[in-house]
Amino acid sequence: MEWQLTVRGIAFDLDGVLINSIPLMEAAFQHSYKEWVGEGEPPFAEYCTHMGQRLEDILRLMGLPVEMAVLYKKFCLQNEKMVEIFPGVISLLDRLQKAGVPLAICTGKDRFRTLRILERLGIAPYIQCVITSDDVVHAKPDPESLHAVGEKMKLRPEQMIMVGDAPYDVICGRKAGAKTIGVTWGFTSEETLRNSRPDLLVESMEELLQVLLDHTTAPPCHVSQVR
Repeated sequence: MEWQLTVRGIAFDLDGVLINSIPLMEAAFQHSYKEWVGEGEPPFAEYCTHMGQRLEDILRLMGLPVEMAVLYKKFCLQNEKMVEIFPGVISLLDRLQKAGVPLAICTGKDRFRTLRILERLGIAPYIQCVITSDDVVHAKPDPESLHAVGEKMKLRPEQMIMVGDAPYDVICGRKAGAKTIGVTWGFTSEETLRNSRPDLLVESMEELLQVLLDHTTAPPCHVSQVR
């Protein structure tokens, strides 16, 4: 990969990449599903295949009541301590920050919950830019989110890497013109993620850090926080 000296910023998806929110998401989905739909097994596995998109859009795609979103988000806020940061994330972010590489969050989650989680888990100090589904008209897999990151960090798409755990992250990055890295510890199976054709697939936080350090270079000027 000829990325050296061209990649100057990194955008991370949040859920399944930096944080383990799977237990909370499953519990919230089951809770809201039973309230609005009733009997039957909540199709959480199908829900995971749409991960990366705006919650309301996922519910529409699945033919479920969009009203589930309100109860889902309320349950998540009430039980947010179920969300944990993946081991090695703070070390990874710290190393990248010290290398002078601007870091962003590009997520399909709403802004309120995103900022709460970033603060609670100690991720916020490392992030210069946060773009959520509330900040764009068209959420992932549309490239608008990553274009918004680039505009705020004053970087062209080809100067960025999109790191995600879902096909929609990869599609968003590719459509925007960025490099893409898929991580295998999130919501999506390795086979499904590989079929989305990321530029690179990594299997551990250590491998991700090494790749990012090897293939990024700091911009010529400091990028202040532009959340």
